[in-house]
Parts: sequence; C-alpha cells; structure tokens
Amino acid sequence: MFKLLITGMFFLFVNLAVSQVSNPDSLFKEAQINAENKNYTSAISVLKTLNQQYPSNSYYAMYLSRLYFWNNQINESLKIIEDEWIKGNNTEENLRLYHQVILASNNFIKAIELCEEGINRFPSVQDYYLLQKAIALEKQNKNNEALIVLTQITDNSNYYKDAQYLETQILQKQKNEVGVGYLNSTFSNPFTPPWHFLYAQYKRKFDRIAIIGRINYGHLFGMGATQAEIDLYPKVGRNSYFYFNGGFSDGKSVFPLFRLGAEFYKESNQWSGSLGARYLHFDQAKVIMLTGHLGRNFSDYFIAYRHFAVTLSNNWFLSHLINIKKTFESKESFVQLDIQYGAVPYYFFVSNDFMRTNAFRVGVNWKFRIKNNLFLQPVFIYEWEEFVPNNFRNRYNVQLNLFNLF
Repeated sequence: MFKLLITGMFFLFVNLAVSQVSNPDSLFKEAQINAENKNYTSAISVLKTLNQQYPSNSYYAMYLSRLYFWNNQINESLKIIEDEWIKGNNTEENLRLYHQVILASNNFIKAIELCEEGINRFPSVQDYYLLQKAIALEKQNKNNEALIVLTQITDNSNYYKDAQYLETQILQKQKNEVGVGYLNSTFSNPFTPPWHFLYAQYKRKFDRIAIIGRINYGHLFGMGATQAEIDLYPKVGRNSYFYFNGGFSDGKSVFPLFRLGAEFYKESNQWSGSLGARYLHFDQAKVIMLTGHLGRNFSDYFIAYRHFAVTLSNNWFLSHLINIKKTFESKESFVQLDIQYGAVPYYFFVSNDFMRTNAFRVGVNWKFRIKNNLFLQPVFIYEWEEFVPNNFRNRYNVQLNLFNLF
C-alpha cells in the first residue's frame, strides 16, 4: 500500500511538471512577474527550465541572459549572449544587451567595436551607439576622443541631453583654471568718479584640496593699488569642506593692509549650511564680520539666506542676503538673483564703504559656457545706498569674468 502511495505521488509530481512545461507562456509570465519584483533568483530558475526544454527558442535564451545581467551575474549572461550571437541572433535589441554586458565586464575595447557595428548596421539609432562609444572612451580616460564623438550627436537627438551631461562630466575633470575679471562701480545723485577693479587668478584642483592664487588691482580716489590673495578649499569629509582666505596689499587705502577669512561648509542632497568669519585690517579701521548661510535645493533651484554681522569702531551692523539660483547641470551653468539689505558692500574695497548706514541691493549673476573649456560670467548689481545719514545715491556695479579650464 505504501509503495502504491509513493508511486502515485511520483506520477502526480511528474504530471504537474510536464503540464507546467507544456504551458511555457504561463511560466514565462511567472518569470516576468518575479523579475518586476526584483526576485531574479526565482525568475532565473524558471527561465533555465524553459531554456532547457526549448533550446531553439532564442527569446528565452536572451531573456535568461538579461536576467543574469540584472542579477549582476555578468559571466553567465555573457556566455549565453555570445552563444546566441554565434547562432546569428544579432538583432538590434540583442546588440544593445550584448554591449551593456560587455561594458559591465569592463571590456571597453570590445564595447567600442560593438558600438561601431551598431552605428554601421542600424543608422536610425546611431546616436545611441555614439553616446555609448563616448562612454567607453571616457572609461579609458580617452577624454578628447570622447568629446569628438559627442559632437556628432545633434541637438535634436533624444540623446542630446545625455551627451551634454557626459560632456560636462568629462570637462569637470580639468585640474587647472585661469580667470580674469573687471568690475566697474559708478555712482549718481550725487556723482562720484567710478571705481575700477581688475583681477587675474589661477586655480589648481587636487584630490583633497583646491587652491586659488589671485592678484587684484584697484583704482579709486585717483590712486591705484594691488593686493595678493590665496584661497584654500580643503575637503574634510564626503560632504563638507573649509574655506580659508588670506591676502595683503601694498599699504595704500584702496585695499585692506591684510585680510583673513575662514568658513566651514556642510552639504547634503537637499540642505547646505556654513559658519565663518572675515577680518579686514585697514590703515584707519579694523572690520570683523561674522557670517554664515542656510540653503535648500529644490530640484534645479537653490535658495539660500546669508547673514552678516559686522563690527566697526565698536558699532555692530547687520546685513541680510537672499540668493535664488537656477542651475543647468548638463551645461555647467547657472543664473542667480541676489537681494540684500544692509551695510555690507558687494565687494570689500575700502573701510569707509562699511560705514554707510544702509543699502538695498538687487542683482543678477550669470555664468555660462562659451566653448568647451571657456566660461563667461557677467554680473549686474544695482544699489540704493545711504552713504551718510539721510543722504542716498545710486551705485551700479557691472562685472565681467572670463574663465578657461585646461
């Protein structure tokens, strides 16, 4: 009796198994559901059964290869797809999967070969393979070659935005930057001779720190003066860094005799904050500024509030600044609106600039790429300033900055 029971159960199991395999559509649907739920192990088990029962069905084989790829089993995925490729199953869909698996295996030379095949055989989707070719070149640090390939993707392509993003990622690898700038400040009601300011700087990025050296020249009050500065941006964590500044001048009244600054920055995906101080030692005055900011990201927008608490001649002055910034990450550019109320000037020139009672300031700061490594940054700022009690005047700040990366 026991033997009959065991025999019956065995035949029942066999019949169920046969019925399942004889209904491959339901098994394939089961595998798809498992894959959608990221249960790749179960999906792979089902597809292996189907692939064994229907070895001539290339669709089952390629889907099994895809499942292995999703489950990060690159070698298993590659073996199946190469076998199918030899059999002549070289459709455009299969070529895309083949390329993805090869790229994941870090075989960048083979990945480029597959991209060339895709460009030649499937010209209607060549932009996809141009982008993938540029990615493979970038992975090999062949950045100039990758940039040349990206120029072949037209601006009406579905892959143009991705191409721009990759281009930006490549250009950001540049370690060196030179910049020059000119600022003109003019006054009206009453009129005051304009102020002129020029600078030239060099920036070098290292793994854990960025260093900027800068020479400034200012001409106001009928005299000219120079100032030397250095900025340091050392990283102290994944999302935090310091800013340090030091500078000295030739002792004339245009710039402070020396200046110092320090600020700690902390960032996250949505928030950023900082806290720091500045010290300006003029011939006739000493200025201490306590400052910091709190900002938040809203997708492509960044809104921040910065405060300044300034002490001068034993008096305290407060200033409040709001920045609204729109970034264009794929183009590495931005446009920013600045609104400020308080005594702190746009640029730290002379000591009597801090002695004005109050000022309202509004301006636009715009940075954009002219060419691959060349950026232009114009700044336009208007100030309605109370330069002495109950006496107001207009100040117009117009600045133009040019940067080149290499």
